[in-house]
Amino acid sequence: MWLVGDVPAARGQRRGVGFEMVRVGLTVATSKSRSWSSGVQSATTERGMAMFANLPIHPVLAASDIDRAKKWYSEKLGLKPVSAELFGGLQYEAGGVGFLVYQSDFAGTNKATAVGFNVDNFDEVVDFLRTRGVEFEHVDFGEMGASVDGVIASPDGQKAAWFKDSEGNIFAVSTDG
Repeated sequence: MWLVGDVPAARGQRRGVGFEMVRVGLTVATSKSRSWSSGVQSATTERGMAMFANLPIHPVLAASDIDRAKKWYSEKLGLKPVSAELFGGLQYEAGGVGFLVYQSDFAGTNKATAVGFNVDNFDEVVDFLRTRGVEFEHVDFGEMGASVDGVIASPDGQKAAWFKDSEGNIFAVSTDG
């Protein structure tokens, strides 16, 4: 994964027995893994953009202090790293999807939701997070409504709440009602 303006930029994702990492255009690959950069090129030139519909998404979150982030993910979300990356990033897994938390001076600069969790037990999840000290953001969508005590609810029963991790990344918890 290319992370523009962010050094080091690392991508690690398990693919069978292979393991890939990309660092600012330099591909370091172990046996039985393919080059990420050449894979992207072939996706756009040989098979067209439709190929991306079959590629797994690998979310990436920036942290200005990786140790502080590790502590936050453990204490607030109950997540432990499943592995550590060559350049100091931490691989996590939630709901069967892996994601990377990596060191960056640009952490917390995204003003939009970076990660969303869809849950069936919304109130239970919000209560769990509150008991761990998570503070929910106030949102105001004008005529569509505003949050009350950090939660916004629609007339059809949908609920959502937003919070930030220790690094300023914005998370959402929501349900379809």
